[in-house]
Amino acid sequence: MKINDRLEVLGQIRPRLSGTAEDKEGKNLIVQWMLEDGLAVTMDEFGNIIGRLDGEGDPIVTGSHTDTVATAGKYDGALGVLAGLEAARILRGQIKSPLEVVIFDDEENTMGGSIGYSSTRTPKAFIELHVEQGPVLDTQHLDIGIVQGIVGQRRCHITMHGQANHAGTTPMNMRDDALVKAASLVTYVNDYANEMFDGLVATVGELTVSPNAFSVIPGQVDLTLQVRDLSAKNMEEFVDKVSKEFDLRIDFAHTSEPALCDSSIMNHISEACDGLHLKYTELPSRASHDAQCFTDCPMGMIFVPSVGGLSHSEDEFTSEEHCLAGTRVLVETIRRMDYN
Repeated sequence: MKINDRLEVLGQIRPRLSGTAEDKEGKNLIVQWMLEDGLAVTMDEFGNIIGRLDGEGDPIVTGSHTDTVATAGKYDGALGVLAGLEAARILRGQIKSPLEVVIFDDEENTMGGSIGYSSTRTPKAFIELHVEQGPVLDTQHLDIGIVQGIVGQRRCHITMHGQANHAGTTPMNMRDDALVKAASLVTYVNDYANEMFDGLVATVGELTVSPNAFSVIPGQVDLTLQVRDLSAKNMEEFVDKVSKEFDLRIDFAHTSEPALCDSSIMNHISEACDGLHLKYTELPSRASHDAQCFTDCPMGMIFVPSVGGLSHSEDEFTSEEHCLAGTRVLVETIRRMDYN
């Protein structure tokens, strides 16, 4: 069964929320395909399912996840696993390194599978194929994205203080409106990110207005600021500038560091694209992926277009041609990684 046929069959089982009957059904189906393709199959202590072709030395590892969000489409995660199976089928007997195709457990919630795997093993290299989940490749009519790295994040909680008061009796020039202050911050975040940084994204995503009443001037606004970039320095500079501009104390709810892709693997991907006459560009991944856990070995990612930039949606779509193109690039990249 070809990769696009397998995507269709697996796609009938969704949503595959982690740990549900549908999640297990989908994984059992892929285990069946692994066995049919001649892979030895095991499960580790972290719930990862590993299909292996034996060889000499440390393994080259590929794969992704098959658990989904509630509004799942067919491609997020699943493409990387099924492309890995196709790569194993094609490369069987052609490479000297072991090749492991892994279904990482619970990517959508905890990344517990990839965290566990990478904390206990150091493979020769890791490579993941994934749909872009964004609009860049589709908008620019490109076939492949060579991922530069997976961005780090700074997630912050901010409180803007004012004075709640009567909305009818308080003159405009005597107000201390927390929501007006928050609106200024939102505009500043958007403008500063656009003007000062290349690639950094910043978003105010939640606002809680108090007392949130029709005839009361807002006295307090609690909001969240999320910043993502491949540069930890840029993220720190951004948050620090916002803090100073509005005289705020900013509390970090979450921080994660950027995971940069290995330059040699990026070169292998570009060489594979050139050999296959595919159009490509380099770009960051602004979404999280299992690959970001593999910081102790060379790591790389390949993107294929998501039509309209849609993902985590039942309308998510990647053409059969781009699924096949991404798989071919994965195969040739693994071949080059094995040789070097």
